Amino acid sequence: MPMIFPDNTPSISDQTSWQPTIWLLWLLSALFLFVWLAPYFHSFEKIAAFLTLHNILETLSVAFAALIFVTGCQSNIGARSLNIMLISCAFLAVALLDFGHSMSCPGMPLFVTPAGPSKAIAFWLAARFISALSLLLAIALKWKTLTFSYSRNLVFLFFVAYAVVAYWLILLHPQSLPKTYLSGTGFTTFKIIAEYAITLMLIAATILILLFIGNRHTDNDYSRNLFKAAAIMVLSELSFVVYSNPSDIFTLLGHCYKILAFYFLYKAVYSASVKSPHEKLQTLQNRGEIEMELAQITLSSIGDAIVTTNYDGTILFLNRIAESLTGWSQDEAEGKPLNEVLHLVNQMTRKPLINPAFLAVRDNKTVIDEPNNHSLLISRANKEHAIEYTASPICNAEGYVLGSVLVFHNISEKFQLMEQISWQAGHDTLTHLPNRTLLSDRISQAIAHASRQQHLLLVCFMDLDGFKAVNDLHGHELGDKLLIEVARRLINVVRSNDTVSRLGGDEFVLLLNEVNTMDEVDILITRVLEEMARPYQIAQQTLKISASIGMTVFPFDSSDTDTLLRHADQAMYQAKQKGRNRFHLFDASMDLQVQEHHQLLSRLEQAVSNKELLLHYQPKINLKTSKVMGMEGLIRWQHPEQGLLEPLDFLHLAEDSNLIVDIGNLVLHEALSQIAEWHAAGHDWVISVNIAARQLKQHDFINNLQTILAQHPGAPASMLELEILESSALADLEHVRNIILTCQKMGISVSLDDFGSGYSSLAYLRHLPVNTLKIDQLFVRDMLDDEEDCALVDGILQMARVFKREVVAEGMETAAHGALLLKLGCTVAQGYGIARPMPAAEVADWAAQFKPDPRWQNYPAALVGWGHIATETNKVQAELLLYKV
Repeated sequence: MPMIFPDNTPSISDQTSWQPTIWLLWLLSALFLFVWLAPYFHSFEKIAAFLTLHNILETLSVAFAALIFVTGCQSNIGARSLNIMLISCAFLAVALLDFGHSMSCPGMPLFVTPAGPSKAIAFWLAARFISALSLLLAIALKWKTLTFSYSRNLVFLFFVAYAVVAYWLILLHPQSLPKTYLSGTGFTTFKIIAEYAITLMLIAATILILLFIGNRHTDNDYSRNLFKAAAIMVLSELSFVVYSNPSDIFTLLGHCYKILAFYFLYKAVYSASVKSPHEKLQTLQNRGEIEMELAQITLSSIGDAIVTTNYDGTILFLNRIAESLTGWSQDEAEGKPLNEVLHLVNQMTRKPLINPAFLAVRDNKTVIDEPNNHSLLISRANKEHAIEYTASPICNAEGYVLGSVLVFHNISEKFQLMEQISWQAGHDTLTHLPNRTLLSDRISQAIAHASRQQHLLLVCFMDLDGFKAVNDLHGHELGDKLLIEVARRLINVVRSNDTVSRLGGDEFVLLLNEVNTMDEVDILITRVLEEMARPYQIAQQTLKISASIGMTVFPFDSSDTDTLLRHADQAMYQAKQKGRNRFHLFDASMDLQVQEHHQLLSRLEQAVSNKELLLHYQPKINLKTSKVMGMEGLIRWQHPEQGLLEPLDFLHLAEDSNLIVDIGNLVLHEALSQIAEWHAAGHDWVISVNIAARQLKQHDFINNLQTILAQHPGAPASMLELEILESSALADLEHVRNIILTCQKMGISVSLDDFGSGYSSLAYLRHLPVNTLKIDQLFVRDMLDDEEDCALVDGILQMARVFKREVVAEGMETAAHGALLLKLGCTVAQGYGIARPMPAAEVADWAAQFKPDPRWQNYPAALVGWGHIATETNKVQAELLLYKV
């Protein structure tokens, strides 16, 4: 018969009778039979139905389960047994699953998914099954010691994985699990069978304990407490088998039995993991080797490497970690000179180090490794380990030095991590080129060198032409590969003493040192442009791009590091404006233009602060019913000197700075304030406002929008519409899609502005769940005179019907435009043919006196010969025009 219990010599208390255990189990069994056979006690039923009491009981069970895990896994200093590891790690899973059960009971708040009987029962069955299985295995398996940490880790990881999978299935994929509870029907057959199966497993475990107990080595605290735990678990599971609803007396009784069983199981694990080893140590106290054994256990279980020597440096002891790092076993190293086993060198100079253990003996003081010593241990197999150490003398009671103890630990991973962090701080992770931080340092050094040697220093700012189109067409992964190839070519084309840096995106900086003449500058930059323009073969794709380079030359431009980069950047934009695939040399007049731009931008910032920006509103009208459908809020600048300025006069100044975000927030505040005012007056006009691309890309856009909405409680979110430019949406489809869905959940509608001006396609429109399409006013304005524009408008309308999108036509300038829009099926429009943008104070009066133009309904007279656009042939032409790139 296998030994399933620890072979411990019991104390006198271990030899006591089993009579108290039997009496306890008889008493608990009698209580169960009494509750089963007697009528229900309604007062107890009320207590059992109390959610707080249930949570207290479950919390106690979770606490005991966690205590079992901690005691079984952490209390033993030496090797742990498989049996104890099975129980303790299983009860970590039980603690996690019981917590999920407690959080899932009806009446509890949302725990990832709503609480309910099926969810709570699923957690319950998962916890009970693993507890019963682990108990049965721990009893049935032979008592075995796990000497390797990876074995213990495998047991631990198995039960953690079990809990994680259970959470994943129950919370995220409950439909894949068998039904345990049906509303109106109650518990399913599966649930009942599962409870009986768990009960049978526990009964089998209880019987096994009785069969294996029978000698002085198995009749101990561990076996008796394990027997009590298994037997009481049987009673607990029987209580949950026979209960009729989650709030009857059997629920309370089952929870109490479960906690009591966990308590005795904790005592069993404590006895095997703590009490018995402790008693065994006590029995060895009268033996001479006790101190050595304790020292060996302590030193072997310390996470640092430990080496002890005698006075002359001969090795006495190595612990397990020291054996691993040096490559010498205790038997091999004992009696050998310390330097033969512990080979220490300086990592930088590779020169041998004086062993700190010798210094500790010589000076009779502790020697601590300095942080910058770069100590390196070379093992017996020539493997190198960066280490930190402490060496101390070993003295007797009289103070005489007997030897030394050297404690050290491996910091190779830490050292490598520090090197990696240091490298990453100065390099781009994609191309491995220097980043802006390292580049600034290189420029400073290059300026000093150029000043000393009286050479020219060339700072070049390079931007790739057509890279965005490659990213949009082929995806970011291929774009990254293209950037890596660009970096490789740049490194190959420049000289070894030059620097190539990537600032981010498709922006690179070349730092060309020791240039003698401007003719040499032309040769170098021309060679770079030619190399960049050569076709690229990336992932079986042939790509063609070019580069625009702006450059400035030190000492002709005797500026500091940041200014040199800024001047090169400005020159690069000039190169792009001149046609791309070329270079441009910085000049001072360009800098004056930039300064003027900054001054205008600063004045616009002041206008925002002084509240000189305001909204005018242009109505949107239903051409059939003449109903005002809403307003578009359009920004205006009431300039103190120049009068009322339209967006084209100033908004472009802010588009490349965060000022556009401040202006966008101002527009949202103004629009919501006006919504609240009109809503209070009985005008439920939806106000739409434009959202700039830069504001849309802000990571906190949604949080900011929610904050602004909260500041205007009188403005319903359903009366706000956000207009997103089609070109902005194309920049990052997935990001914009997530924003649209979040806004719609908040009640805010979203429209796609200037639709048709970008890369309109069926797939693109399907990916963006906008509420409304706003047809670009250029197509609407020219559709009376341009057959292609009219066909394009008709194609957009047909596509909108297919995708069930609302449509607003911008640019309705005349009654003839309105008539043709109605003929094509577009009912909502805005434009000068209806009304010009007006201040908020004028909107109510305009709406009160507004009358539709009767010519909108006069189709034949107004269509000017364009009625044929509705034919099938031209519909196909319209679609082909619409989907062109």
